Amino acid sequence: MLADPNSGHPVLAPFAPSTTTTECTAPRGTALFITGWSSECSDVEVGTPFFGEDEAGQRTCARTADAGLEVPVVTFDGRRVQMHEVETGPMEVELPADNVFGADPGTSIHSVAHGWVALVQLTPGDHVVQIQNAGTYVATPGPSDEPITTIIKASR
Repeated sequence: MLADPNSGHPVLAPFAPSTTTTECTAPRGTALFITGWSSECSDVEVGTPFFGEDEAGQRTCARTADAGLEVPVVTFDGRRVQMHEVETGPMEVELPADNVFGADPGTSIHSVAHGWVALVQLTPGDHVVQIQNAGTYVATPGPSDEPITTIIKASR
């Protein structure tokens, strides 16, 4: 759980799980940051398709990775959510031990991400978010025929 830097209110940002259905809880006043799909390219990825030597290369790489995808179809409690296509600014991250890149702990990487997101304010009660992706992706796994479902129990 993160905090909105402007309001200090909690923001929940669940990402695509390894299973098709996930449950979580959220306190009152939480905003939900929905990532329909995103791709990240960095200067530590080995070869294609996620390597970018510098910011411009990383930005092109992330856009290209998503170019074959359709805009994700996301519903919140059965109603379609408008997704916004976004890109990050250049990011610098210091890697922890046992990172996914196999790089030494403390290695600094530079990256840019591209994707589709939405922000929804949670009200008390149970909510269902479904994310469906379609199209062709540059790597596996790509979009699945199964929608990803997240059940959120927001405090009353």
